[in-house]
Amino acid sequence: MPDMTGAVEKTVKASGGDYTPSQFQTALNDAGTASQKRIITVDAGLTLTGQWTMPANADQNWIIIRSSAYANLPEGKRVFPTDASNMFKIQNNNVDAPIIFAAGSNHIRIIGAEVTIDPAAMPDYPDGFQGGLIRFGDNIAGSAANLPKFIGIDRSWVHGHPNKNTNRGIQVHAEDVFIIDSYVNDFHSNGFDAQAILFLDVKRGKILNCTLIGSGENFMWGGAGLSIPGYVVGDVEYLRNHMYHPRQWKENGPDFAGQDWVEKNLFELKTSARMLIFGNYFGGTTDAQGGYWPDAQSLAINLKLEQDSVGPTTCDLMEDITIYKNFGKNLHAGVTVVGRTVGAQGCTNKPDRVLVRDNVFELDAATWTPEPNASSGSWNATGWALSGTEDMQILHNTTINANPTQGGCIPSVFSDGMLLLVGDPVVTKWAGFIFKDNITDYRGCGVAGGGFNGNDATGSLNGVYTGWIFTNNGIMRSAGPGPNYPAGQLWATSWGSQLVNFNSGLDGNYRVASGSTWKNAASDGKDVGADVDGAEGATANAPTGNWPLP
Repeated sequence: MPDMTGAVEKTVKASGGDYTPSQFQTALNDAGTASQKRIITVDAGLTLTGQWTMPANADQNWIIIRSSAYANLPEGKRVFPTDASNMFKIQNNNVDAPIIFAAGSNHIRIIGAEVTIDPAAMPDYPDGFQGGLIRFGDNIAGSAANLPKFIGIDRSWVHGHPNKNTNRGIQVHAEDVFIIDSYVNDFHSNGFDAQAILFLDVKRGKILNCTLIGSGENFMWGGAGLSIPGYVVGDVEYLRNHMYHPRQWKENGPDFAGQDWVEKNLFELKTSARMLIFGNYFGGTTDAQGGYWPDAQSLAINLKLEQDSVGPTTCDLMEDITIYKNFGKNLHAGVTVVGRTVGAQGCTNKPDRVLVRDNVFELDAATWTPEPNASSGSWNATGWALSGTEDMQILHNTTINANPTQGGCIPSVFSDGMLLLVGDPVVTKWAGFIFKDNITDYRGCGVAGGGFNGNDATGSLNGVYTGWIFTNNGIMRSAGPGPNYPAGQLWATSWGSQLVNFNSGLDGNYRVASGSTWKNAASDGKDVGADVDGAEGATANAPTGNWPLP
């Protein structure tokens, strides 16, 4: 919290306050012109109906907009819908965004708000459309000077409605922005990608300790091009959040609620730079809660550069991405990094420097099956799809499969699954690829791509990369070593003897067993696979958001 010593507090009450609910905009405007720190306290349970504009703050003193019951929403603890009685509500009675930001809005922190639209404002699925609840980009007019700056959404519940096309929770064009300890859910659409949070033109941002639930992407950075010519994004921390798709959205599942939303990835990056993804929990903690399955796209975590908003030869950034000590469960398939797609081959800049280290991913393609006629098909617990990126390092990760490993590659790499897909062969090959010290499952096709469909791992790697390193990986394949692999792999024919407790690949103890051939066998002398203690510690409270005090 900022230092609010000497701040002047004003109240918004149904009666007897400094402002009535209908005067909330006046309260905001007054705070923006006052030469003082200002706290606006809104009675918990009060509904502010309409669209409200957060002010440009002339003196850059902080404005805190908070619930009167904010003390019941402790700082550092994530809120849930059950906390609504301690919040005030901002609700529009039409489909326009309840909150927008004026050009140059700054130094505003909202604490303990429920933000939504009146469910009567639009028809039920499949009709109607709501484009976003909190919008930062309405007034920037192509100028970085107009970006909101130093803006926080704190301990708030931002939500759509289960049977509505509510498309986006928070769309951010801003600098020094933070969304923390909040719950952002029920964002879905049957005709468009929907996101809980969408970052676009952003520098210096933090998303910390939130639950995010959106059908297209729970979180996405990029994908719509930049709004400010020449703007350079960067410096985002994405920490200790929880993302999954609810079972009620799975069309061929027993709990399907009847609305066929378009599901894609849990997490996606396009225009992005200098980002740390740490301590997050991908997928539901139980089968009843939910997870990730293919529908319109195929892997849970998707890093993909395909925009050309500053082209024609210079494409948007995707560089300096670190994915460290995260945990995944109830996932059909794992991670894809496709730095440069076919549509971006004219770019002169390269996607560069991606590190994925010490993550644990538990894949279960038998339970989390694709939806009927999924356009992405089935990836059958494929762990990795990696191509089109310079200087990519995949180190010390553990990818567990609950489904029995396969020994052949029939009928296809996608239906039988792969350890690693490296994509189509390229004329100008990518440098700096390292895949070592990981634990993974061979699946049906092992290392595929580069002109080879799982029958020549070395040939596949040579078709895409130059100077690559692929060594000291613990690979489980019941049929023994796969064909034409680089030397130095650590093959196993069953999980049981290698791990403390494989437990059929569900909620097991995936530390390396003392008698395992993977023990102390990594290139650095450590156990092969992830630092499981570190990954579990980093994510232990990410599903609940209830972290102990330091």
